Amino acid sequence: MHDLQKAGLMKRMSAFLIDLILMMILVTGAVWLLSVATGYDNYNNTMESEIQSIRDSYGISKIVENHKVDLQDYLYLTEEQKNELPEDVRNTIENCIKDINSNEAILDAYSMVTSLTILIVSLGLLFPFVILEFIVPIILKNGQTVGEKIFGIGVMRLDGVKVTPIVVFVRSILGKY
Repeated sequence: MHDLQKAGLMKRMSAFLIDLILMMILVTGAVWLLSVATGYDNYNNTMESEIQSIRDSYGISKIVENHKVDLQDYLYLTEEQKNELPEDVRNTIENCIKDINSNEAILDAYSMVTSLTILIVSLGLLFPFVILEFIVPIILKNGQTVGEKIFGIGVMRLDGVKVTPIVVFVRSILGKY
């Protein structure tokens, strides 16, 4: 029988930090792979280039230089602040915004960027989490994460029995994720 004792706070915190660093490395890699696989950048570039072409057609860069107001800034101005701008500038900005908001290519690309962002973030967190918090402890056959293995600590049931894959699943996936 093993001499079972509760691990100290510093050992548990250190193991957590190791696991967190590994998690962030895997999340970054997973997010990058998913963004490449889904063509996220293509949709984002399409959206930005379409917006820029509309901005250029209205001469928004000259308005920014002369009046120090851009499309984003304009959206947050109060009616009083908008009225302080010359009428032709207001009309130009508002028409530009209307064209951007009614452009099908921009709307489609924006929809895809939004959907892919949610998908990439969700799966980019799920895959590394399943690997580090479920698969690795099953492979190590003792419920330990990499950080816990390094510091010689682990998870056991209160009666001193090793955790089963079901307990690891409930603890890591259902309990943490």
